[in-house]
Amino acid sequence: LTIFCTALCSDECGKTVVPITKIVGGVQASAGEWPWQGLFLKISALGARIPICGATLISQKWVLTAAHCTVGITHTSLQIDFGVLDYAANEASAKAFAVEKIIDHEAYNNINLLNDISLIKLAGVVTYTDYIIPACLPTADISAGELCWITGWGSTEVSTDARNILREASVPVLNNTQCSSWYSTFNIFSTNLCAGYQAGGVGSCQGDSGGPLVCSDNSGKFYLQGVTSWRAGCGEPDNPGVYTKVSEYVGWIEDRMANF
Repeated sequence: LTIFCTALCSDECGKTVVPITKIVGGVQASAGEWPWQGLFLKISALGARIPICGATLISQKWVLTAAHCTVGITHTSLQIDFGVLDYAANEASAKAFAVEKIIDHEAYNNINLLNDISLIKLAGVVTYTDYIIPACLPTADISAGELCWITGWGSTEVSTDARNILREASVPVLNNTQCSSWYSTFNIFSTNLCAGYQAGGVGSCQGDSGGPLVCSDNSGKFYLQGVTSWRAGCGEPDNPGVYTKVSEYVGWIEDRMANF
């Protein structure tokens, strides 16, 4: 009998081997800095790799992403790559996994993006390396004002930037009251977490959806506090990133991983 320990009971989760540079602002990441970052892809009939969304490794068999990335699609011809910095390169650290099952949240609403969270079960078992390590699931909420990290291959404000190279940015967590006042015509739910700067300039954008917002504790262990869901525009003032608040879904995640 083989037992696969989830990220909650693994001492390996959330600890990076490669040091985090922690430069504030959107910059290119270094190989191995964010070892839980996954690239969610569709493989075309001609074999082309088409990026769909970001994703986060949380155990040897399970990945977390946003429901708006997965709803309505079948698991065939889908793939998730880990250990990737430049998805246009043939990197020795990269490992590809087929998708066995997709579990969208049963109460996901594609109009207001309530419950924008989805689990993906991998067809293979991930072997952890210096470049592939799961993020920890949260054991507590994150406080407003804390600096956290977002990563992804999404669009940037600089048109000459290479989208094929993973980027990172540090953003402060906001309280939902402040976030709601900036997004007066959008719903900010208690199951959302907002992060970003009032002045804009740094934040998630198209292509970053489903990827991680991680925050570290005093020991340097990183916890997955948010799944990138949406924002109005990219880098504009008063438009922070809105994330699915993972701490609200730990019970749902554990239940689905145990029963599927």
